[in-house]
Amino acid sequence: MVHGQRTRIEEADRFELGMERSFHEVRVRLENFFLTDDKPEEFPVPGKKLVDEFGQWKGKEWPGKIQSLDELAKKLKVIEGEARYPFAEWNRWGGDSARKLTEGTGYFATFKSEDGRWHLVDPEGCDYFSLGPCGTNPGDQCRIDGFEQNCDWLPDMQDPEYKEFYREGSRRRTAYMPLDHYKITNFTAMNLKKVYGDQWRGKWENIAHHILMKNGINSQGNFPGLCVNNGRSKLPYVRELPGFPATNTLIFRDFPDVLSPEYSEQSEQYARQLADWADDVWLIGYFLRNEPEFNFVEGLLIADEVLHNPARTYCRQGLISFLRDKYGTIEALNQAWDAGFAGFEALEQPLDCCSRTYPASKFDLQQFSIHLIREYIRIPSLACKAVDKHHLNLGLRWSKAYNPDMMAGWEYFDVFSINCYDFDPSKDMDFVKNAGVDLPILLGEYHCGALDRGLPATGLKGVTDQKERGVMWRHFVEKVAAHPYGVGAHWFQFNDQFCLGRYDGENYQIGMVDICMQPYEELMDAVYETSKVLYKVKNGEMEPYARYPVAIPMIGY
Repeated sequence: MVHGQRTRIEEADRFELGMERSFHEVRVRLENFFLTDDKPEEFPVPGKKLVDEFGQWKGKEWPGKIQSLDELAKKLKVIEGEARYPFAEWNRWGGDSARKLTEGTGYFATFKSEDGRWHLVDPEGCDYFSLGPCGTNPGDQCRIDGFEQNCDWLPDMQDPEYKEFYREGSRRRTAYMPLDHYKITNFTAMNLKKVYGDQWRGKWENIAHHILMKNGINSQGNFPGLCVNNGRSKLPYVRELPGFPATNTLIFRDFPDVLSPEYSEQSEQYARQLADWADDVWLIGYFLRNEPEFNFVEGLLIADEVLHNPARTYCRQGLISFLRDKYGTIEALNQAWDAGFAGFEALEQPLDCCSRTYPASKFDLQQFSIHLIREYIRIPSLACKAVDKHHLNLGLRWSKAYNPDMMAGWEYFDVFSINCYDFDPSKDMDFVKNAGVDLPILLGEYHCGALDRGLPATGLKGVTDQKERGVMWRHFVEKVAAHPYGVGAHWFQFNDQFCLGRYDGENYQIGMVDICMQPYEELMDAVYETSKVLYKVKNGEMEPYARYPVAIPMIGY
């Protein structure tokens, strides 16, 4: 992920390489360093077995590592059980039946109480805090193309017993990136198939419901897969609408030409997907998309990119019209910007970093950028509401809250969502609130991992061990609940990632369960303790959990 602004190579005097802090001593030596336009060859894969028959890392031992199929079957049997909440006051939605805030609408809704606190309410009108993991699927993706020789066991892709667990194809991570060919399997699902045969999926549903609900989990976060919209729901869920509207010409990275008729047409087509979900009472709401790529560039002015892009976009024509309406004559604009344009038509030519070339232009460019962000949100949001009037628009899952311009358009959401990979979410939540957003705030992703179990990477936050993962859960969730705008926190994710990597190489120890479907008991104990006091913390009757986790430098990216 490139976070920085565009830089011309002739403007660079030197390059510096840095390293993240590490939990242990690391030394690096670079030799024969040079710059090239040619992509390097693939690094050779070691010719040894790295993954055992269950998908576990062979190079390490840890408590709870599965050693045989018989042991796996016995341990799975232990975690089968009834799906029910452990708290008498929780209703079937996971709301607090003792805290009825409104007359229920039959769907999830929002409510602001007289003390200024935002709430979600369940279909019966009871206070509801959304708590649960993302990616509630039977296992995570295990990318194996190029790694087949490193696995102790892989069935043939055409084996009738296991071919359902393979997926092969090509994907483009985002619009401006090249196609990437992949071959993916799923060790967790194959492990379940070995134990339960053709009944494996029903058994997985039983185990997953039991693990989650008995510990006080009442939601499925983004990318849900546990009895979703199929008449067997027991856990409310959120989802992301796939295929956020794009245009053939992009302004910058994945930012579309939002003033074009094409964007409006694509938004209407995109919104039609909601029709099949519009009556599902278990659906809390929908995210429009996940982590827009353009937001990773700090201090970005979209209008700068409109002028840099050589295309005759609708956004460019809109910007020129905006400036004509404001200044009337090119002379007036030149005086305001300290520029020397021959006419407004000069702005139809590519202009590199206008706000730096003409610093006085920055205010106008910022105002137009805010307008474009608002249109980026307004057009698909209204299209979605026209199709689905029942469910909540949960926003864009911004990757980070640090640019107030990106808060524009919040009035078209029902809930404002951000992902927050910090130990304490308060700073980001306060940023949103102080930027003028008057909405419930949902934390769409957070996590941490440790290196004391079966994976070599912590994820985006690292702690010393599994006990400290539980501390992080308690500290983070209860801080969200205690915040007057906090209405939910969704852990990323339900499953550990594969030790050799998912589709993009991530191999993080971030699951509530491991690749053999075994729950991390230290984490689950903490989940229970937080859920037991969740609504008291939410309503200011109890202070949030105060201890900070013992952190180590993360291993991620």
